[in-house]
Amino acid sequence: MTNNKQILERLEKTEDLSILVVDDNPMNLKMVASILKPLGYRLAMANSGEKAIQFATEKKPDLILMDVMMPEMDGYEACEKIKANPSTSDIPIIFLTAKNDITDLVKGFQSGGADFVSKPFKAEEILARIKNLLLVKISQDIIAEQNEILKQSQKSIYQDALKIVELNNSLAESEANLQELNRTKDKFFSIIGHDLKSQFSGVLGLAELLTRFGSNISDNDRETYLCHIFDGLTQMRTFLENLLEWARTQTGRIQFCPETVTLAPIFKNIELQYKNNAIKKQINLDINVHPELTINADENMLMTILRNFVSNAIKYTKVNGNVIISAKSVESGVEICVSDDGVGMDEKTKNKLFQIEHNQSLPGTDNEKGTGLGLILCKDFALKHGGNIRIESELNKGSKFILFLPA
Repeated sequence: MTNNKQILERLEKTEDLSILVVDDNPMNLKMVASILKPLGYRLAMANSGEKAIQFATEKKPDLILMDVMMPEMDGYEACEKIKANPSTSDIPIIFLTAKNDITDLVKGFQSGGADFVSKPFKAEEILARIKNLLLVKISQDIIAEQNEILKQSQKSIYQDALKIVELNNSLAESEANLQELNRTKDKFFSIIGHDLKSQFSGVLGLAELLTRFGSNISDNDRETYLCHIFDGLTQMRTFLENLLEWARTQTGRIQFCPETVTLAPIFKNIELQYKNNAIKKQINLDINVHPELTINADENMLMTILRNFVSNAIKYTKVNGNVIISAKSVESGVEICVSDDGVGMDEKTKNKLFQIEHNQSLPGTDNEKGTGLGLILCKDFALKHGGNIRIESELNKGSKFILFLPA
């Protein structure tokens, strides 16, 4: 099951999603309930900040709708206390408020709030904002689950290492290997924590600007913001797909199913996927493959490798550049090549591409972001085929990423 399917399935199972509504006005509580209850969400009500904190601590709702103006403890203070508790800090909070100036928005975000809904309520707005934040939280929950799987995998690796130490009486060497694994793990978690969080923040920030101040934004700026949001979401989708695929390879949960596949349709599929990216940067994306050339490969893994190769080629190619996807038969198999005339790389950078402990993705020619995790996944998939990846590159002259698959 892909990550997108997991997210959508959880989002559609509203009966498994709990929402706490906090407001000292019973009429407001009834109004919000009338909007959410028909959709099947599990609702809970609280009429004060103190009760909201208690409920959040005990029940851990998936989302909180918090009124700002309440006696004794306002919504900002209640939000700060919920966010200060490690067990409830990841619960997204939407403020319900009649206040709508910049100062109040800033104060709300500083207290830990994730979004605002203005009074009087509009059902469409509440539902859209709830859905967006639940989408983010479900994505984060899935990542947390995958992290736990990786932690369990690390525990298993550690136990196996101890057995090797006992059998070979080489404790020092084993400890060095474990330290290396820990550094890899730390780098991996750093990629998840930093890159994904920063991309979410950027997209949410632009979406907030468009939502709050759209009438005051010029058409050109609005189009620019929407393009940035689209690019950010596309990058996050690619990152999550690579992340989950890599996690599955590390835990042995991914199936290797080779079969005879024709390359021409696969190349055409890749071309269609990245046509818009290429057009945006005015890059020529060409295909050069015999229509009947076949190879024995796992089609899903092959598609993942090609997506990463082509995405990187477009990313590091300047405007009016060229990217070519080609394939040819060689003595013992097939070579698939994605070449570009982009920025290229030096030997030092090339030697670090497939090492997670040293890997750090550089921004593209249009400042595109990435983590470098995709190439590490490509290497794992190539090895599963008994193949390999080699790189030919020269600084400022372009690169060739060549996948060899044996016959």
